[in-house]
Amino acid sequence: SVYVSAWMYWTRTAGDGNGAFIFKLVRGGANPPYSGVPRFYETIFPEPNGIVTAADRGSVNSAGSTTWTQDLRGLQNRDGWHRIEYYYQLSTPGVSDGIFQSWVDGIRNVNLLNDRNRLSGNSSLINYVMSPFDGNDSYGLSNSYRIWVDNFYIDTTRARVEIGNASTLVASNTRYIQPTTQWSDGSISVKLELNTFTEGQRVYLYVFDSTGNVNSQGYPLTIGGTDQPSQPLPPTVTVQ
Repeated sequence: SVYVSAWMYWTRTAGDGNGAFIFKLVRGGANPPYSGVPRFYETIFPEPNGIVTAADRGSVNSAGSTTWTQDLRGLQNRDGWHRIEYYYQLSTPGVSDGIFQSWVDGIRNVNLLNDRNRLSGNSSLINYVMSPFDGNDSYGLSNSYRIWVDNFYIDTTRARVEIGNASTLVASNTRYIQPTTQWSDGSISVKLELNTFTEGQRVYLYVFDSTGNVNSQGYPLTIGGTDQPSQPLPPTVTVQ
C-alpha cells in the first residue's frame, strides 16, 4: 500500500486559458512507470477561469480494466493552496480487498473499496509514484502554467500524526503531518513540523491508525507565541 500527501498551488502565467488543459496529479503502481498495471491515477480538467469542472480518477487492475470515478467534491482550483491525499492498497491476488481513496482539503473524492486490482496469479508490487506532474501535457500550448508543491509526504501506511487548526477533524481545513520517529502501542514520538502554525497558537492533535481511523475530536495543544494565519502564503509570481 502507499499513502501520498502534498500541498499544491498552481496558476496560469500566460495565455487566455482556452484549449483543453489538464493536470495529471498522481499516478502510481507496478513497473514500468506510467504504463504498468495495476495502477492508480488522477487527472483534473480546469476551465479557462481556473475552476476544475471535470476529473478522471481510477484504479486499473492487472488486466488493464479500469474502475473510475468523476466525482467533484474537493476542488484543486487555481490561485490557492490545496492539500491532496491518496491511498492505494493492492488487493490479495484474486480477492476484492483492494482500496483507492483520494481527498482534497480533507474532502473525499474517491472511496473505492473492495477493489480487485490484482487478479488471480498476479504478484505485482507498487514500484513508483509520480505526484503531481505533467502540468500542461500536449494541450493548450499557447498557455503557460506554474505549479508549486510543498510538504510532500509518502508512506506505506495511513498511520500518521497530524496537527490541525480546529477542534474537530471535519472543521480542521489546515492540517500538517508530523513525521514519526517512534511508534508503539503505548507511545508515539514525532518531529514537530509547524509549517504555517507558530508558537503561541492553539492547535489540535489527530492520530490516524493503519486502517484510516482517526479521533474526530482533536486533542488541544498550545505551541506558544503570536498567532499567525493558518494557510500557506501564495507563491510570488508575475502573471503576464
